[in-house]
Amino acid sequence: ELKTRLGTIPPHRHEGVPDTTALGFTVGSNVDFVVENSLCHGCGSCEASCPAGAVSMEFENRRGIYLPGIDAEKCSNCGICVDVCSGFALDLKQKPASQSRLEHHHPFIGSYQWIARAYTNNPDTRKRAASGGIITEIVSYLLETGEVDGAILTRMSADNPLKAEGYIARSTADLKPSQKSKYCPVALNTILRPLVQNPGKERFVFVGLPHHVHGVRLMQRVHPHLEEAIPFVLSSFSAHVPSQRATEFVLYKQNLLPEEVESIEYRGGGNPGFMRILCNNGREVFVPHLHWTYSGHTFPLFFYPVREWLYFDKVSEWADLSTGDNWMKGLAEQAGASSIVVRSQAMERILLELLEQRRISLIKMTEQDLMTDQGLRTKLNVYWRLRIWRRLGRAIPLYTREFERLNAQRFRTFRFSIYVLLCEHKLPFWLMNLIIGGDYYLRAKPMKALRKIGKGLVSAVGLFRPIKDGIPPKRCKYKVVLIGGFGYQDIGDEAMPHAVRVNLRKKLGQDLEIVMLSPDPAGTEEMHGENSVQDFTRISFPKGASIPRKALAFAMTCFLYTSVWLEKYLGIRLALWPGAR
Repeated sequence: ELKTRLGTIPPHRHEGVPDTTALGFTVGSNVDFVVENSLCHGCGSCEASCPAGAVSMEFENRRGIYLPGIDAEKCSNCGICVDVCSGFALDLKQKPASQSRLEHHHPFIGSYQWIARAYTNNPDTRKRAASGGIITEIVSYLLETGEVDGAILTRMSADNPLKAEGYIARSTADLKPSQKSKYCPVALNTILRPLVQNPGKERFVFVGLPHHVHGVRLMQRVHPHLEEAIPFVLSSFSAHVPSQRATEFVLYKQNLLPEEVESIEYRGGGNPGFMRILCNNGREVFVPHLHWTYSGHTFPLFFYPVREWLYFDKVSEWADLSTGDNWMKGLAEQAGASSIVVRSQAMERILLELLEQRRISLIKMTEQDLMTDQGLRTKLNVYWRLRIWRRLGRAIPLYTREFERLNAQRFRTFRFSIYVLLCEHKLPFWLMNLIIGGDYYLRAKPMKALRKIGKGLVSAVGLFRPIKDGIPPKRCKYKVVLIGGFGYQDIGDEAMPHAVRVNLRKKLGQDLEIVMLSPDPAGTEEMHGENSVQDFTRISFPKGASIPRKALAFAMTCFLYTSVWLEKYLGIRLALWPGAR
């Protein structure tokens, strides 16, 4: 349906590419049109490549991402910044030269030599890393052997602990700040500007995310000398990069202000680990990785930049080696391991040398292993995202490939699109907390959500009368109900529950709530000092009871169980007879 029109796309990119006006935008002579259509990755390739220095990456506070700004007076409309931009169009069929002789290809994984589960055999490196330390081990080896003169990496900024920045490591001692994941935007490719402007003899290994890698490969086409300067390109898998507002939301939930933070580590403590926030006053705050305010719900669904939501290359097909958390053993392996995809013969050689020296461990994986391990069918569900976004009247990037149509994801994707639209605006965190918390409880804990809704309805309408019958208002960690032959003022019968409760209190202290079912609750409370309620005398009957007596007991039992269910799952407390609870 899209006709080819040469001249719309700059010379390096136009072959076989459809007319992008049909996708909602017209290609300009600089990257202004990419920003206007929310298609910018924020990688920084345009700033690094601009010969006039007219492009600069600037942090946009409203959305919490980096975007290029154009100095109209300096811009000569040469189009180079458009040539190196992977935001508005991407054709992964045009492989880098290093991938020309790969043995395998998979529609979800891309071209590759082989796939494996890997980790470093250095216990210190593995402990500090987010998932096995394999990238750190490879970069260390390249620096030690002189294969490269430096490594282009990412670290958290010393000036602003909420922001990340690129830097160059010249020795293995410089690698520590780059370890562990950084779940925040970084315009990493801006650091390549000196290499573009002043070609030299130094060689570097580049470590980034898939969108950084796309930018590097396009820069290598426009500036061929970069192929010699960057012989190795490594990348992490990436579901997406959240905006900085995602991190600020975590701080909000921890009652912390950004100015109180001295440093942030997004991953640590093994697999899956936790976020560690160090405050200026020395206080440490730990947020479990799978907590709902972090990667358990908020980061995977909210604070998505638009371009990240429309992104499909999660496994970095243009990298020489791409890697991510290996989940084949679930959370059982706390030390962590990586799933790696080897995509060049040069990188295969390096890994085999490391294996021969016993610096790493490898176990081969199949394509299906990786598909299952990374959930790629769901992660690469871009078809409905592109379709829904276009129906909303928004521009979509141009991909020269077809995507699988997963109809089961249709309605979930529509809901997802609403959250992306919301997060384009700087909504107050109290409102985002209501939206995110509501979505979490309705999806992950529906019964708890219904219970909260039920309590709200009861308070608003006042249909049911809550009974206050001495049940402690505070919820304890442990609850023990004691039943038995006590409550008849027999000292022998009372000694047994007394011994039980004394031993329980010694072991569990104030985290324990004890309820004693007794025919004489007042006397039991006075004797033992524990909460006591009436035993179930009203719904019992003797062996030879009449049918009406049995029917009444059955009806009362059903009513009691119904009230228990309503209170447990909907928060509604029915007005029962005294002692029923």
